[in-house]
Amino acid sequence: MKLTTKLFLLFTGFITFWVAIIYFIMPSYLLKEFYKLEDARINWEIHRTQELLEDLIHQSEAVLLDWSKWDDAYEFVMNPNISFIETNIPNSFYEDQGLNIVLIYDQYLNLTFSRGYNYGSGYDFFLSDEVTKNIKNYPNTSGLFYYGNKIYAFSSKTITDTKGTVEPTGLFVFMFELTIEHIDELSVQTGNTIVINDKNHINQSEELSYTNESDDYTRGYIFYPYINLEEGLLLSFDMPHSISELGINNTYKVIFIFIFFFVVFSIITYFWLRRTVKKLEIIISDVDYITRHKDLNRRITVKVFSEMKILKDGINHMLDEMSQTHEKLTNFASKDPLTGLLNRRTGFLKLSHHMQESAQNDFPLTIAFIDINNLKKINDVYGHNIGDEYITNTAQIIEHNTRKSDIFCRVGGDEFLLIFPLCSEKHAMETMNRIENELKEYNKTNDYPMSISYGIVEYDYTMDLVHYIEKADLKMYEHKKLVKSKLNKEPSS
Repeated sequence: MKLTTKLFLLFTGFITFWVAIIYFIMPSYLLKEFYKLEDARINWEIHRTQELLEDLIHQSEAVLLDWSKWDDAYEFVMNPNISFIETNIPNSFYEDQGLNIVLIYDQYLNLTFSRGYNYGSGYDFFLSDEVTKNIKNYPNTSGLFYYGNKIYAFSSKTITDTKGTVEPTGLFVFMFELTIEHIDELSVQTGNTIVINDKNHINQSEELSYTNESDDYTRGYIFYPYINLEEGLLLSFDMPHSISELGINNTYKVIFIFIFFFVVFSIITYFWLRRTVKKLEIIISDVDYITRHKDLNRRITVKVFSEMKILKDGINHMLDEMSQTHEKLTNFASKDPLTGLLNRRTGFLKLSHHMQESAQNDFPLTIAFIDINNLKKINDVYGHNIGDEYITNTAQIIEHNTRKSDIFCRVGGDEFLLIFPLCSEKHAMETMNRIENELKEYNKTNDYPMSISYGIVEYDYTMDLVHYIEKADLKMYEHKKLVKSKLNKEPSS
């Protein structure tokens, strides 16, 4: 047999063998990672939707928390009077806070005020004695409450005085109906069409995460229990298999391109084939590393030409788009939409981290709990658009006077938290004095006065996160009293 024939048969067998290997084995290996990524994506979407639902349910807690440490509220619980209701709970209060039900129980847990109000229609609705007796069994609780074929977001707090020196007593309860509009808002925030599942009252013992309904999509479930029943709300959304579909398409593109170059360069020269294969192996290795480690910042940097470059650029372009999408979603989950500052959850996580570092390394750490004065008055007089402008202008002035290492976040409403790593209480006070001076200068040309109250506390290495913030909050209220004594007219913010 001629040498050329032997060489032809050798190359034919070699190419045939590896083409078979590449075509039948490589897809299952590559697609396995895409399927894992698909599972990770649906789990992440479920977790993100659960967090947004939690934020929605707890949205009235900030106001309720203020009321739970308020001298006027405590006085009402001890000695109920109609003037407190007329002054603090008019019809506009329901609309401003998005509430439908307000209940107040006195120090003996006797119902002293009960009102269900539909601010959309302007009509009151009746609350049965059975449900008002049942509600008082859930003090200091937040969650979902099922009543009258409707689902309500429920928050309750016992009441103490402003300084928190007396034993909490009585009970304030805020509730608002969870409507289809709220679910639609969640859909907009997540980018998924969320629906209340037909089995919306399921037992807590049932475990649901997600199910593969077909080859085209997976259905994710979000369960949230009712506090007054052994059942709960079940939401669901359908997630198309876009990642695995993209993986299948790109995997077979990679395979066909690889076979083409493999055959062509095998015929031309073994060494050229070897170099090409190594470059393709680098690309496959990078793709495998990215999918396994979910490192969207990694890029394929190997130098290639022709069709290999198209492949590399296509993958890098896909990674760029995924990285940008991930960054946007991360910012959405961690930033306050009005001010652009870190939100409550992210700010508290960073504070907890700095508290651990401070305790471990004996570094100073100081926080300032800040409350914007007169926000309610500004909203009432000028409207909520000016109120939002008041919040953003004040936040910009505060942020302008902080260091790059300082962490500034919006806790909620008119409250902010300023974290000073590696900073004593004295230096933090100097910063707050600069902020107050700049606010005074700004007020000279502003249509409405801007001022803040704040409480500064240096970390003593023994407090936990909750007590640390509560201590700063109490100091803020003490400072607020000093600020109010200097102003002629000052409503509660």
